[in-house]
Amino acid sequence: MDHFSTKAIVLRVRDTGASDVLATLLTPRNGRLVCAARNARKSFKRFSGCLNLFSEIDAVVAASEGRDVMRIESAALLDPFEGLRRNRVFAIASAGIELVDRISRGAEEAPAVYSETRGFLAALSSAGCGKTGESEDRRTQRSALTGFSLRILALSGFRPEFDHCVSCGRDATTKGVTRTFDLHRGGLVCPKCVGSARTHARGHVSLSAAARAALKEMLGARVRPSASAAAQQSGVSLQPSWSAECARLVDALVVERLGSPLRSWSAV
Repeated sequence: MDHFSTKAIVLRVRDTGASDVLATLLTPRNGRLVCAARNARKSFKRFSGCLNLFSEIDAVVAASEGRDVMRIESAALLDPFEGLRRNRVFAIASAGIELVDRISRGAEEAPAVYSETRGFLAALSSAGCGKTGESEDRRTQRSALTGFSLRILALSGFRPEFDHCVSCGRDATTKGVTRTFDLHRGGLVCPKCVGSARTHARGHVSLSAAARAALKEMLGARVRPSASAAAQQSGVSLQPSWSAECARLVDALVVERLGSPLRSWSAV
């Protein structure tokens, strides 16, 4: 049985048996791991009560050849992200964590996914420690989720195309012109290639030039784990109309990629 030490973010946790825990972890080297922690709810010495949703931990993991479920031997808390315990911020963080849990599989993109996820949680936690409940705060936090989701999609191999037609390759960035976005093909479609299909047809979404620019800026935003506000995570300050338009498109892309909506969306 091989043992290794790793930082990890707790994506999901479920009680099993009398005192055991089954935890899904996101790690920077191995990606998503499903691990059992025996007596985790009783042994404060080995786990220090740190296997909580969103927490960043330092874990010693044991891997057995041929077994899908690994074992956490011990864990220490690195960052609880206390600000995420507020209702509104909790819902936003839950949606982001659920996306990572459902979409993250391989180790190749693990370092970037881990960095994005930690920065997302840190920014939201900082926002949750301040004043919440105002419409501006809610819009900023929702924009943070939109930007984060867009970048996680890109890292998973589903990077949207906002510059060129996905059918013919022509430039599709005419200034001030609304374009059609094809959800199935993951990018803009120029007027010539739209053909007889109407913009409100299934799988097609109209996307304004302002929203396209905002989405491109979000996609290229670099994560800053020490961010002091959720706004820094979105990568761009959005007008209310653009924010809603961007969120609708990214949410539709998530459904297209996963095959179903995120359960956490109902609370966002």
